[in-house]
Amino acid sequence: MPLAAVNRLALVALLAVTGLLVLVGCFNQSEDRGIGGGYSSPLVADALIIAAGNNGVTSIGGEGFTDPGADFQAGGVLPGDALVIQGGTSWGEYVITGVSQSTVNARGLSPVARESGLPYFIKGKRVFFSGIDGYLYALGETALSREAERMRSEGASAGPVIAGTPNEADGFLYAVESGTVIPRRDGKIGWRRPEGRDRIETELVGSPVLDRSTNTVLVGSEDGGLYAYDAATGEPRDGFPFQAGDKIWSTPAVRDGVVYFGSHDKKVYAVFLSSGEMKWEYTTGGVVAGPVLLFRDQVIAGSFDRKLYSLSMLDGALRWSVDGDNWFWAGAVDDGRTIFAPSMDGNVYAVDGNGAILWKHDMGSPIVSTPVLTSQGLVVAGKNGTISVLDTRAGEIGMQRVIYSPTPRDADILAPIDASAGSIFVGADDSTVSRLDIASRKQIWCHHTEEPQCN
Repeated sequence: MPLAAVNRLALVALLAVTGLLVLVGCFNQSEDRGIGGGYSSPLVADALIIAAGNNGVTSIGGEGFTDPGADFQAGGVLPGDALVIQGGTSWGEYVITGVSQSTVNARGLSPVARESGLPYFIKGKRVFFSGIDGYLYALGETALSREAERMRSEGASAGPVIAGTPNEADGFLYAVESGTVIPRRDGKIGWRRPEGRDRIETELVGSPVLDRSTNTVLVGSEDGGLYAYDAATGEPRDGFPFQAGDKIWSTPAVRDGVVYFGSHDKKVYAVFLSSGEMKWEYTTGGVVAGPVLLFRDQVIAGSFDRKLYSLSMLDGALRWSVDGDNWFWAGAVDDGRTIFAPSMDGNVYAVDGNGAILWKHDMGSPIVSTPVLTSQGLVVAGKNGTISVLDTRAGEIGMQRVIYSPTPRDADILAPIDASAGSIFVGADDSTVSRLDIASRKQIWCHHTEEPQCN
């Protein structure tokens, strides 16, 4: 594939669904408790927050909370969302375990006696993602958009902060207050790095990650630097940036104080987070652009030399390699026993810890989107918009491997897939993000970043 095409794919891939990636809840912030308010039927799923007030007929008994006027299924309420009861002896927040039309079951909900007329609301998890249009989006309480170019700060803000995904258009990394609805030029809304420049000549392609033990955000840059910032203040960590020999598109991984990542200089690096000094490096035969996977005591990295490598986490020594028919670009994932590595040859390779191929499945399209493991199976997206939920058991089982395949989007899928509470979140280059429920095999909602309607 020509380098120009490589650049285009990487930039489009920044339309990333980042329910996990945006680092929600990682800065000692109080939990986002959503919103309350009056109930309006039918429930609207687009915001993922379904608000309800005391209508005098709600009731709770056993593990079931019932509102005869609600349609929770149509509203997009899913297991994993939270039921918040605002009165009575059962006041509190409960994780929803089951949903029917007018009743939800919730873990730990066991009143002494049936209660009626309780005010309540249901909240879902907010989903954050960034687009190559230069905006950071939040879907949850409301459909918000924030213009990245206006996110300028004089320092850290008080209160909750969210580290946003990088914006390829200007090369800055942003952290913004989760409650900020309208960007403010003069207020302290978080931080922006690097400081002292109106624009930076290089871009950020890989996603930032958070090391929770040190509260450090790490991100690679096209200038070959691996940058590390204090998540709360935006202050650079001592010893950083670490300088690789070429661009860093690879999203880093952190374990036990060591950062692992790949570079366009064909190397995989291990760098000490405490000092920014290199622990080891390993040279492959091609660009290492995708995220690395930390599997047991191994570093799993795909290369544009068509090989998947296993390196010793201790010293970078080669354990084994697997040959594909095209680049290993997207990141691999694992379930603790098996590594699932997608390739640009269209196959997902299932590999054990010793490098033996257990099975492979052809998606019929190059794969540049990192898949995700769910309790229902492995969710994989082909570049052509095809999505499949795959059975992960060992052995060749043919087409039985495909558990479910939603209707393909008429758009390329290049960004990583995300999953939460039985749903998968898919960003595509038609400027949409969709939430699909695996169990019901339905689309819960779709958000278009440019148009009012999303099909």
